[in-house]
Amino acid sequence: QIVRSMARATWPLVAVTGTVAAVLCCWGVSLGFVEGLLDNQDRRVWRTPCRGREYRLPHELAKLSKPFAPKRDRVLTLQDDVPVEVPKEPVDPLPWSRETTEVMIDAQSIIKWYMRKAREQNRDLNQRSDRFSWWPIRTFMVARLLAKEYGKDRPPSPWEPVSVVHDLPDPGSTWSGLQVKNYKYVSREGPWKLKGVPGVTLAFSQTYVDRSAAGIYRCDKEILYMLELLMRDFPRRQVLVTASAGMKRQAERFCTVRGPLWLEAEILQRHGDDGNQVYQALMGGPQGVVDNLNKLPKALRLAFTAS
Repeated sequence: QIVRSMARATWPLVAVTGTVAAVLCCWGVSLGFVEGLLDNQDRRVWRTPCRGREYRLPHELAKLSKPFAPKRDRVLTLQDDVPVEVPKEPVDPLPWSRETTEVMIDAQSIIKWYMRKAREQNRDLNQRSDRFSWWPIRTFMVARLLAKEYGKDRPPSPWEPVSVVHDLPDPGSTWSGLQVKNYKYVSREGPWKLKGVPGVTLAFSQTYVDRSAAGIYRCDKEILYMLELLMRDFPRRQVLVTASAGMKRQAERFCTVRGPLWLEAEILQRHGDDGNQVYQALMGGPQGVVDNLNKLPKALRLAFTAS
């Protein structure tokens, strides 16, 4: 009699617990298999509350799941399958001479913009590449090209006239532990002034603000801190090149902002064959990539080629 009464009292709790467990199990299994069942071109990336786990959902399911996804700054959540938001940008020339102008490049936003452009121009090809492997060498080529003209007559600065600032790979989104390790090392070494490559500085996320505990690997804080330091003591003619609308809004209080269309015009209209070679490399071509890789220090070569 006692056992029966206890069973009657606890049965509702057992039933509710079993139902919840069954629903959660089915939810996890269905999300685990959905990636292999859906078309590549109609996926969106959705990060679950468990750090580092990502599932690709069709656009309709992505809309339904949006309220349950963690809320993060738009600037920090640029995904490969989501079209890069290109701000409305002036393509007109700068109001100053190039010799007195310094340039800073938001590398990963420019890389993503050109990766998307290359995919749109080659829709018949299934192009999938890692924006942290080999692509940073292409932005280094852009910086070398700009350094031929920019920043020859400028106020004193701790860095070279053309700076390229990179994000770090998210350990939860990449399978290459070697890539994460190499990028973390070059980040700790601080902004790199390159011997034999005058006019170019390479900087990385988490050099000044380590936000790895929050799972944030965007370089927006480094860009803003470097801009604030540059503009603090001397009036400068500083330009930031970015394809991120959020980064543009934050940086406009410090300097003039331009986007990838302005950068493309500078490359193609002023540098002839060298500019055309750099543009072809930005579109995914191999032109000059290996030669420029050999001009980098060993630590940067290992980071930029790890995959």
